[in-house]
Amino acid sequence: MVADHTDASSGELILIRKRVAKVAAAVAAGLLLAVGLTAPASASATYYTWATSVNVRFNFSAPEYCWDFPGPTRCPTVVDQVNPWDPILVICQHEPGEVVGGNPYWLWVYTPRGVHGLMTSYYIDYPYNYLPNVPDC
Repeated sequence: MVADHTDASSGELILIRKRVAKVAAAVAAGLLLAVGLTAPASASATYYTWATSVNVRFNFSAPEYCWDFPGPTRCPTVVDQVNPWDPILVICQHEPGEVVGGNPYWLWVYTPRGVHGLMTSYYIDYPYNYLPNVPDC
């Protein structure tokens, strides 16, 4: 649900609603996985990080603010951390976001502990910024 803002134009409200709908769809996909249902193979892929203690983030008080341009400032809450031995289900990838190590992509992920959130693609153990077999958010 998006609060009405009297200073926002109708075009801005439509964009916010579309972004919230995309986040809701990603959350719904993650919830299916949490209850034991699997997503189609083309809808997600499992990856690993090359670094330890990589933060998975979210902003519970303003999810659309976090989703609009992910990064530590807009997604201040660390909801989990992942390590090279943790399989990470990458549900979708999002651009633009705060650039980390030259990589502008952020990922909507599902961690082995059942947590959803956003993490930078920079720490994924893959040689390119854009991940194959992962749809855009």
